[in-house]
Amino acid sequence: MRKDYRSDITVTWGIEDQSIYNECIAEGIKNDLYDFKGHRSFGGFRACLFCPIPDESAFRLADFL
Repeated sequence: MRKDYRSDITVTWGIEDQSIYNECIAEGIKNDLYDFKGHRSFGGFRACLFCPIPDESAFRLADFL
């Protein structure tokens, strides 16, 4: 994909330890945080902010992580 077509509102970050990744996903679900799994090809986490979300949602995710 051309760089000028990429989203500036998708926040991504990587994680190397698969066990920590799995724990974060499981704990996120317990805390009503869903769909922050990363890209299917390169993993990690991502938060897509395409739709308006309350600031509180972004702060909750940041605090959790």
